[in-house]
Amino acid sequence: MTLPLISAATRDAVRALDPDLVEMAHLYRFSRRTRLVHLLLPAIAPSVVTAATVALGQSVRVAVMAELLATASGMGAGLRLAQINIETPHVFAYALVLAGVTFCGELAILGPLRERCGHLGRRQAT
Repeated sequence: MTLPLISAATRDAVRALDPDLVEMAHLYRFSRRTRLVHLLLPAIAPSVVTAATVALGQSVRVAVMAELLATASGMGAGLRLAQINIETPHVFAYALVLAGVTFCGELAILGPLRERCGHLGRRQAT
């Protein structure tokens, strides 16, 4: 479900790459590895990490929705039961827990990627 989002972000970032930089890399006969590490990765990394952030949120939502519709256990089922019984505080509690889980996942998984993207950008600037 999230593959189209990430592939579109990657495609758009590659298309937005400065053609003069690509021409310069070819002119000076940079190796493929050098072009990849110093030209392509720093250009596409921010877009891909942003798309991955959105994809993570969508993935959590889809997983909970699948539980809500298909199982009798899990957070989705608990959310459905709270909704059926009109237990508004429980519905908000589930929503807060899900937001917290998504936030922690983003910090644990995407935080290091964002930090790495910052290093790529600084390396490109120097």
